[in-house]
Amino acid sequence: MEELAILDLGGGSVLGEVTFRHPSGWSYTTFAVDLPEVPEIKIDPSEISYAGWWTEDEILLTSQTREMLPELAEKVPAILALFQATSSR
Repeated sequence: MEELAILDLGGGSVLGEVTFRHPSGWSYTTFAVDLPEVPEIKIDPSEISYAGWWTEDEILLTSQTREMLPELAEKVPAILALFQATSSR
């Protein structure tokens, strides 16, 4: 959450989260957030070098290449399903 400052996105609703837990003990959580508008991205440069807003197709394509951490790529369907679940309500 600290890398992209979710709490500072302004009026967004967290739709859900997907957590990856590595056997060594570390973990990371990806949040699906519905926003009324696209905010400026603020990153912590000590932890992340790039962030951007991507379409579903771009995410799927990137998850099928070596450009995405394999453990994160495995979680892409579950993350995208969080958005699909709320759009069908």
